[in-house]
Amino acid sequence: MTTSTARFERNADADQQAFRLQATFRVLLDAMARPGEVQRLFGLADEAALAARAGLMPATMLLADALLDSATSLAVTGEEGTRAERLLVRRFHACARDQRSAAYVVVPVSVRGDVAAACVQGVTAGTLEAPHLGATCIVECSTLLGRGRDGTVTGSSSNASHVAPDQYGEPGSVAAAVASAQAATEWRITGPGVDGSAVIACDRGDVLRARVEREDEFPCGIDVVLVDGAGYVIAIPRSSAIECAGALEDGGCSWDM
Repeated sequence: MTTSTARFERNADADQQAFRLQATFRVLLDAMARPGEVQRLFGLADEAALAARAGLMPATMLLADALLDSATSLAVTGEEGTRAERLLVRRFHACARDQRSAAYVVVPVSVRGDVAAACVQGVTAGTLEAPHLGATCIVECSTLLGRGRDGTVTGSSSNASHVAPDQYGEPGSVAAAVASAQAATEWRITGPGVDGSAVIACDRGDVLRARVEREDEFPCGIDVVLVDGAGYVIAIPRSSAIECAGALEDGGCSWDM
């Protein structure tokens, strides 16, 4: 009688993908557990080509890879949102939904002002019976600054060298939007996971003001994840309170660098 032993062949590409997803999810978990603290994603180059086609940042694609599957729904706001939605649905098998009911809503760096604010004001906050249905908004920034784990200020500012046109493809898409970034404002974050308060700076005052104006009552609410072209991430979960601390002073952050 002969017996056969099945041999498991490892796939190096599959292993690398699994490790990257784990690393991305760990960054997101750390960001949510420590609101206002700067985290950083790696592996942006792997997503650069698809990100350029979608008109999104590679950091957004990394987060989508870790969060989206056939059981989730998404929406991408803005005039070019449909193209990005189609690519994300095809890649991650998620369901495209209206932004008012989607679980994940992406606000591209090119979508600004009233359009971005209306999107954030309109997404679902869940219910008292099902607060987990509250949306997560992934918001692209051209300026995103805060303190890292070691207390040093880190991130990237508008028109920084982090954001190279060839990283995103043709000028006129994401790179052009980054180059025309609006003035940044400072925001103070308090709540669970924050030692006292955390101060950040970003150019998405439109989104953060809309988040403040929602006045959701915890546990209902929305989670906001800010990302930039260099892969920096700052999360503001629904349990956090935020308030505007003013505009950035000429030349950089007004807090001690």
